[in-house]
Amino acid sequence: MPERRGALTNTATDSASTSSLSVTEYLASATILTGAIFVLIYLLPPQILVLGGIVVSSTVAVYTLVFTFITFDKQLPRWLSSVPVWPVLFLPVLLCWLFVITFDITLPLFDVVLFAALVLSSCTYWAIVPTALYQHVAEQNRSTTVTEWPEITVLVPAYNEEGYVGPCIESFLAADYPSDKLNIVVVDDGSSDETYAEARAYETPVPADSEPSERRLEEARTALKKGDADGAVTVAAEALADGLDASADTADYQTVFRTLQTSVAESTTSDSSLDQMQAQYERAAFHQDGVTTQTAESFIATAERLLRAQHPTDQPAGCSVTVLQKENGGKYSALNHGLAHSTAELVVPVDADSIIAPDALKELVLTYESNPGASAVAGNVKVRNTGSLVTNVQALEYVIGINTFRRALDQLGLVQVVPGCLGMFERERITDLGGYSGDTITEDFDLTLSILKDGGEIRHSSNARVETEVPDTWADLYKQRVRWFRGNAQTVRKHWNIFTDTGFGSLHMVMTPYFVCSMVLVPILSFVVLGGVAWMVLTGSLVKFLALLSLFVFLQSLFSALAVLIEDADLSLVWYAPLTVFGYKQFLDVLLVKGMLDVIRGSKFSWTHAQRVKQRESSEPSD
Repeated sequence: MPERRGALTNTATDSASTSSLSVTEYLASATILTGAIFVLIYLLPPQILVLGGIVVSSTVAVYTLVFTFITFDKQLPRWLSSVPVWPVLFLPVLLCWLFVITFDITLPLFDVVLFAALVLSSCTYWAIVPTALYQHVAEQNRSTTVTEWPEITVLVPAYNEEGYVGPCIESFLAADYPSDKLNIVVVDDGSSDETYAEARAYETPVPADSEPSERRLEEARTALKKGDADGAVTVAAEALADGLDASADTADYQTVFRTLQTSVAESTTSDSSLDQMQAQYERAAFHQDGVTTQTAESFIATAERLLRAQHPTDQPAGCSVTVLQKENGGKYSALNHGLAHSTAELVVPVDADSIIAPDALKELVLTYESNPGASAVAGNVKVRNTGSLVTNVQALEYVIGINTFRRALDQLGLVQVVPGCLGMFERERITDLGGYSGDTITEDFDLTLSILKDGGEIRHSSNARVETEVPDTWADLYKQRVRWFRGNAQTVRKHWNIFTDTGFGSLHMVMTPYFVCSMVLVPILSFVVLGGVAWMVLTGSLVKFLALLSLFVFLQSLFSALAVLIEDADLSLVWYAPLTVFGYKQFLDVLLVKGMLDVIRGSKFSWTHAQRVKQRESSEPSD
């Protein structure tokens, strides 16, 4: 893995850090947690309280042992690492069963389900929230300074992102990061709209003395669009020969390019980026039976970069923007295509609708440099288009269901997903794993698990903020979440060995129970509780139903308030907490089950694309 390039010191507090929680907010957090405990004691039957105490206490003991093992791996007996996590996690269930048998306790089936649901909720409140709060405090009090910022390449895969890719590029051009260390590579993945033209408007200007060669490269791109890959490479080789004043037989494009590479290398030995690019292209395969489309695309793009390196502009050095175009092959292929044209040791893949905060890149680097074992850093995703019921409830979901959990898992270096909206990876780590995979439709989750299995740590930077647009209709939300849940199921199936192989250490001990709870137990309990509630209403137990609903809503509202305080989000989002208990929760659970069943049954499905707001507005007929 690459060495840390930025020199770290502990003499100055990071200037980009945001303010920490106030004393009042800390007191409010403690009061909320304490109040929740007393509410549970007052409202719940004694039997459930006792059983809940057993489960929570034993769960805390088990996870304390797990965290101790992770923290002091070399100081504990070696045999502990070979103990599967499943028998340990069933210890609380065994203790409860023994307690019920010993004291001859009889509980209705619905009370047992209610007990299980409350235990899962309680474990969330007393484990995730305090851990997330600790991460917040630690990050805000971080005192580190980077004296030399590393080079970064931003990868922007774009498919039909007209109206979005431009503002995305602008947000990176306005970033508070050394412009000579920042390169942006946009990959148009065969868009049918004006995405390519919109991105090209931001491309680094072509030097005046290379304009004829640039026109020849446009001819090469046109030939490639018409399916003539061999002709496209030949034209590109001629453009290189003209632009670099090199003589070679242009009929033999392989000889031409390698001759030009030697010529360029002799005059640019100090340009490490160009050297890396040449070495990278040397590994590209030419096929004896003809040039593939991908090889031709790579040839043209590399030729363009060689020309621009040899003909610098009179403008001061700054951020470089390169726009590539390829046939549609999916997001993973677009990312791999951009990766093949990057040279920086750190890459930042982003969705084309992402708008980053000015300090986001520096915050990613600070988190990376502060954690020597980190292979990737996840950004903090915020919803940009709030203002309606469907978008506001998603904004709350991002706070309590995504960012809070990532904060907690950051403490173990086990952040489960580096989001496509914003994240940073070691380029070498990705290439060593074979690049992005097309095995699943959630390439970000797939790559994250691959890195964790390979021994890398995944960290979370709460200060590296990015705004994204979420679906603003229930139909588009349905399409997005079905894709997510199908992809999650595909990824878990692909990496199933983390459930059985104790050699994966903390990934096995922590993440597999998390996946089982979130993807299996929680939806099942949710449906059973919903069925019990319906039975209460039908049998006239309206008071018990209202009391039960009030209890869950109260607990979820407390959890939401804490998470919003930690995230410094809009406190008015807490008003939507009841929907995360009843309504929106069941909507997501149904889609989760559908996605899992689609994968289990082997159903054929394609990428379900949610329509962008601007695109829908532009397609609507004007009055």
